[in-house]
Amino acid sequence: MAQVLRIHNWAKLYENNRTRELKVMGWVPIPNKLDGDGYTLIMSLEDGPSIYGTWIACVNLASRCDPRGTLLRSNGEPHTIGSIARITRINEKCVERMIQITSQELNWLILDEIEQGAGIPQEGATISHDPALKGREGNGIEEKGKKRKEKSSKVFANDSPEMVLAMWFWAEISARNSEKKKPSNMQSWAKDIDGMLRIDHRTVDEVKRKAFLAFVDEFWSRNILSPGKLRLRWNEGKLNGLQPPPRRGLAA
Repeated sequence: MAQVLRIHNWAKLYENNRTRELKVMGWVPIPNKLDGDGYTLIMSLEDGPSIYGTWIACVNLASRCDPRGTLLRSNGEPHTIGSIARITRINEKCVERMIQITSQELNWLILDEIEQGAGIPQEGATISHDPALKGREGNGIEEKGKKRKEKSSKVFANDSPEMVLAMWFWAEISARNSEKKKPSNMQSWAKDIDGMLRIDHRTVDEVKRKAFLAFVDEFWSRNILSPGKLRLRWNEGKLNGLQPPPRRGLAA
């Protein structure tokens, strides 16, 4: 089995009625929403502009691949970090970082597993392009019945640091807000914790301390009710000025 990167929702986000008539794309429609969760998360990171610029270059490269939206080379082999860097003229570390964020944090890139030598359909395609892909218009089934399998999302065990910290987060919130309902899926909280630890390079103690400062702040205690909100506001720099409350009973 070979692994290949594919841009999620390519047909919906990066194609329109004009591009679908083209066998070779000379330009790409790019979404211009600047207040979405994905864009704001990227730009809240210190290297956000580099990540986003590399992403746009990746989209341009994918538009020249066959099928479009899938990072396959002309010989049918999957693109690698090295080949993407060479074609886009972008440093390999920047490419690797972009893939890490857009695949693990945003689901903009999806890792597919395909059989060696088997092509994969352009997602949502209605017009084939050379070589012809007739009968394989993004229905999830490969030519001659070969099935495509996406890489499954990571599942955090109950004793993992991410889940333990997520449960600590819930215990602190529920102790202060009895009306708050426990999330039905704590995996999403653990994923946000994982992002803080692995992507943002925070330590467990740093996360706990920042969360505690938010919990005891009059304003943020009402607005930060999940690890995702903590991470977002922290990366935006809005929590930098938080200080512990003054200790009562001390002489002035």
